[in-house]
Amino acid sequence: MLKALLLDIDNTLIQSQLAYFYALEQISEKWKKKYLGKEPFLTVFETYKKKLKEQFPNLAINRNRLLVFKEMAENGFFLFSPKLLIELEKDYFKFFKKEIKSQLKRHKTEYEEMFSLLREHSRSKEILFLSNESLRTQLLKLSWFFPEDIPFRVLTSEEIGVEKPSPLIYRKALALCGVQPQDAIMIGDSLVDDVEGAKQLGISAIHLTSIFGKRESVVHEKEGYIEHQNLNYCLEILLKEIEK
Repeated sequence: MLKALLLDIDNTLIQSQLAYFYALEQISEKWKKKYLGKEPFLTVFETYKKKLKEQFPNLAINRNRLLVFKEMAENGFFLFSPKLLIELEKDYFKFFKKEIKSQLKRHKTEYEEMFSLLREHSRSKEILFLSNESLRTQLLKLSWFFPEDIPFRVLTSEEIGVEKPSPLIYRKALALCGVQPQDAIMIGDSLVDDVEGAKQLGISAIHLTSIFGKRESVVHEKEGYIEHQNLNYCLEILLKEIEK
């Protein structure tokens, strides 16, 4: 019996990649007079972001935007200033939030349906958001769009010291929910982090290829997972299976 719903956040509940690039584009435009590099801002940012991930593999610190901005300043792309670095990070989250709010408006009906379905799920099972990010960042995102009347838990890689697909983070998720692997299901956009990570502990997995795409599913029987293109359709099916 399904007792716990484990959900990724980024590109599963919200289009974080879209918000990420929007935020960086807006920062590039706003700060172009103080930017000292000849290469495009986004290109330089991605270079130092990659460097940080290589330096701290499997740690949430490798996703810290402030550290990337600091590296850029130390390498001459901005004049080093604590105030400037804080403002850059502040702007990043401001623009990120703006795009998330825009998504909620663009998909108002779909999100209302999503929250209604999750509210229904929460009556019979634990809902836990499982993410390879820092706790502060994910709490900010959830505070921007997720209803407060739906009970849920959050577990981030920052709290465990490793990222998905490590079995450590999945074991902790099961312990927090107080369930066995066979009583949980993981839904996420990454085949490696979400699907393979869950499967190695015997947790059923669903690969979400888009949030509000076609209302259809594909069973990858040999690989041992189900593929969905629409989260709401996925949540509906899970509810119906429970009612049987």
